[in-house]
Amino acid sequence: MQIIVETSHLMVRTWQEQDLASYAVIVGDENATKLKVFGSETPQCRAETELWRYQLEQDKQGWSRWAVIHKGSQQLIGYCGFSRYLNEIEINWRFLPEYRCKLITIEIIEAVVHVGFNQFGFNKIISFTSPSNHRTLDVMKQVGMTLDRIEGWGQCSALCYSLCS
Repeated sequence: MQIIVETSHLMVRTWQEQDLASYAVIVGDENATKLKVFGSETPQCRAETELWRYQLEQDKQGWSRWAVIHKGSQQLIGYCGFSRYLNEIEINWRFLPEYRCKLITIEIIEAVVHVGFNQFGFNKIISFTSPSNHRTLDVMKQVGMTLDRIEGWGQCSALCYSLCS
Protein backbone atom coordinates (compact mmCIF):
# COMPACT_ATOMS: atom_id res chain seq x y z
CA MET A 1 0.00 0.00 0.00
CA GLN A 2 1.26 3.44 -0.92
CA ILE A 3 -0.16 6.58 0.66
CA ILE A 4 -0.50 9.27 -2.00
CA VAL A 5 -1.65 12.19 0.17
CA GLU A 6 -3.37 12.81 3.51
CA THR A 7 -5.49 15.53 5.01
CA SER A 8 -6.64 15.80 8.59
CA HIS A 9 -9.71 13.62 7.88
CA LEU A 10 -8.91 11.57 4.79
CA MET A 11 -6.17 9.49 3.22
CA VAL A 12 -5.65 8.74 -0.47
CA ARG A 13 -3.85 5.47 -1.09
CA THR A 14 -3.38 2.77 -3.68
CA TRP A 15 -6.01 0.07 -3.85
CA GLN A 16 -5.94 -3.11 -1.81
CA GLU A 17 -7.71 -6.39 -2.45
CA GLN A 18 -9.99 -5.90 0.56
CA ASP A 19 -11.36 -2.71 -1.08
CA LEU A 20 -13.29 -4.72 -3.67
CA ALA A 21 -16.56 -5.26 -1.75
CA SER A 22 -16.74 -1.65 -0.54
CA TYR A 23 -15.93 -0.33 -4.00
CA ALA A 24 -18.71 -2.48 -5.50
CA VAL A 25 -21.16 -0.62 -3.24
CA ILE A 26 -19.85 2.71 -4.57
CA VAL A 27 -20.04 1.76 -8.28
CA GLY A 28 -23.43 0.12 -7.74
CA ASP A 29 -25.00 3.34 -6.47
CA GLU A 30 -27.36 4.32 -9.28
CA ASN A 31 -27.67 7.84 -7.87
CA ALA A 32 -23.96 8.33 -8.56
CA THR A 33 -24.12 7.07 -12.12
CA LYS A 34 -27.69 8.22 -12.91
CA LEU A 35 -27.78 5.28 -15.33
CA LYS A 36 -28.58 1.60 -15.25
CA VAL A 37 -26.07 0.50 -17.85
CA PHE A 38 -24.71 -2.63 -16.21
CA GLY A 39 -26.82 -5.05 -18.28
CA SER A 40 -25.72 -8.43 -16.99
CA GLU A 41 -22.62 -6.88 -15.36
CA THR A 42 -22.95 -6.78 -11.60
CA PRO A 43 -21.49 -3.96 -9.49
CA GLN A 44 -19.02 -6.56 -8.11
CA CYS A 45 -17.83 -7.42 -11.63
CA ARG A 46 -17.61 -3.76 -12.62
CA ALA A 47 -15.68 -2.94 -9.44
CA GLU A 48 -13.21 -5.74 -10.05
CA THR A 49 -12.65 -4.65 -13.66
CA GLU A 50 -12.14 -1.01 -12.67
CA LEU A 51 -9.76 -1.82 -9.80
CA TRP A 52 -7.72 -4.03 -12.12
CA ARG A 53 -7.49 -1.17 -14.65
CA TYR A 54 -6.56 1.36 -11.96
CA GLN A 55 -3.76 -0.90 -10.74
CA LEU A 56 -2.42 -1.33 -14.30
CA GLU A 57 -2.46 2.45 -14.76
CA GLN A 58 -0.68 2.91 -11.42
CA ASP A 59 2.00 0.37 -12.39
CA LYS A 60 2.49 1.86 -15.87
CA GLN A 61 2.39 5.62 -15.24
CA GLY A 62 2.70 6.02 -11.47
CA TRP A 63 -0.77 7.52 -11.06
CA SER A 64 -4.40 6.57 -11.49
CA ARG A 65 -7.59 6.83 -9.49
CA TRP A 66 -6.93 6.01 -5.84
CA ALA A 67 -8.91 4.86 -2.83
CA VAL A 68 -10.10 7.57 -0.44
CA ILE A 69 -10.24 6.37 3.17
CA HIS A 70 -11.91 8.15 6.08
CA LYS A 71 -9.24 8.13 8.80
CA GLY A 72 -11.66 7.98 11.72
CA SER A 73 -13.60 4.94 10.54
CA GLN A 74 -11.00 3.47 8.14
CA GLN A 75 -13.91 3.20 5.67
CA LEU A 76 -13.45 3.40 1.91
CA ILE A 77 -15.64 6.38 1.03
CA GLY A 78 -14.77 6.81 -2.64
CA TYR A 79 -12.01 7.43 -5.10
CA CYS A 80 -10.15 10.41 -6.47
CA GLY A 81 -7.37 10.57 -9.02
CA PHE A 82 -6.42 10.99 -12.62
CA SER A 83 -7.10 9.47 -16.03
CA ARG A 84 -6.09 10.38 -19.54
CA TYR A 85 -8.54 12.11 -21.84
CA LEU A 86 -6.95 12.38 -25.27
CA ASN A 87 -3.79 14.44 -24.60
CA GLU A 88 -5.06 15.89 -21.34
CA ILE A 89 -5.20 14.79 -17.71
CA GLU A 90 -8.65 14.50 -16.19
CA ILE A 91 -9.37 14.39 -12.46
CA ASN A 92 -12.17 12.03 -11.48
CA TRP A 93 -13.88 11.43 -8.17
CA ARG A 94 -16.82 9.53 -6.81
CA PHE A 95 -17.91 9.29 -3.19
CA LEU A 96 -20.55 7.54 -1.13
CA PRO A 97 -23.72 9.67 -1.01
CA GLU A 98 -23.17 10.83 2.57
CA TYR A 99 -19.78 12.34 1.58
CA ARG A 100 -20.63 14.01 -1.73
CA CYS A 101 -20.02 17.74 -1.91
CA LYS A 102 -18.85 17.92 1.70
CA LEU A 103 -15.91 20.05 2.81
CA ILE A 104 -13.73 17.02 3.52
CA THR A 105 -14.17 15.70 -0.02
CA ILE A 106 -13.39 19.11 -1.49
CA GLU A 107 -10.31 19.13 0.75
CA ILE A 108 -9.14 15.79 -0.69
CA ILE A 109 -9.81 16.85 -4.29
CA GLU A 110 -7.66 19.95 -3.67
CA ALA A 111 -4.92 17.77 -2.16
CA VAL A 112 -4.97 15.40 -5.15
CA VAL A 113 -4.82 18.36 -7.56
CA HIS A 114 -1.78 19.60 -5.62
CA VAL A 115 -0.13 16.17 -6.03
CA GLY A 116 -0.88 16.27 -9.76
CA PHE A 117 0.79 19.62 -10.25
CA ASN A 118 3.69 19.22 -7.81
CA GLN A 119 4.52 15.52 -7.86
CA PHE A 120 3.53 14.49 -11.37
CA GLY A 121 4.22 17.79 -13.12
CA PHE A 122 0.84 18.21 -14.78
CA ASN A 123 0.38 21.69 -16.30
CA LYS A 124 -3.38 21.48 -16.67
CA ILE A 125 -6.07 19.31 -15.12
CA ILE A 126 -9.56 19.03 -16.57
CA SER A 127 -12.84 17.55 -15.40
CA PHE A 128 -16.19 16.95 -17.12
CA THR A 129 -19.76 17.12 -15.93
CA SER A 130 -23.20 17.58 -17.38
CA PRO A 131 -24.70 21.08 -17.31
CA SER A 132 -27.46 19.83 -14.99
CA ASN A 133 -25.09 18.39 -12.36
CA HIS A 134 -25.05 21.44 -10.12
CA ARG A 135 -23.40 19.67 -7.18
CA THR A 136 -20.37 18.70 -9.24
CA LEU A 137 -20.24 22.14 -10.86
CA ASP A 138 -20.15 23.67 -7.37
CA VAL A 139 -17.29 21.36 -6.36
CA MET A 140 -15.33 22.23 -9.52
CA LYS A 141 -15.72 25.94 -8.82
CA GLN A 142 -14.80 25.52 -5.15
CA VAL A 143 -11.49 23.88 -6.09
CA GLY A 144 -10.74 26.77 -8.47
CA MET A 145 -11.68 25.27 -11.83
CA THR A 146 -13.13 27.45 -14.56
CA LEU A 147 -15.12 26.63 -17.70
CA ASP A 148 -12.70 25.60 -20.44
CA ARG A 149 -15.07 24.40 -23.17
CA ILE A 150 -18.28 22.60 -23.97
CA GLU A 151 -18.16 19.25 -25.74
CA GLY A 152 -21.00 17.41 -27.41
CA TRP A 153 -21.31 13.68 -26.96
CA GLY A 154 -24.15 12.27 -29.01
CA GLN A 155 -27.26 14.11 -27.92
CA CYS A 156 -25.84 15.53 -24.72
CA SER A 157 -23.38 18.24 -23.84
CA ALA A 158 -20.60 18.08 -21.32
CA LEU A 159 -18.94 21.02 -19.63
CA CYS A 160 -15.17 20.78 -19.38
CA TYR A 161 -13.68 22.71 -16.49
CA SER A 162 -9.94 23.15 -16.04
CA LEU A 163 -7.28 24.30 -13.63
CA CYS A 164 -3.73 25.26 -14.59
CA SER A 165 -0.65 25.03 -12.42
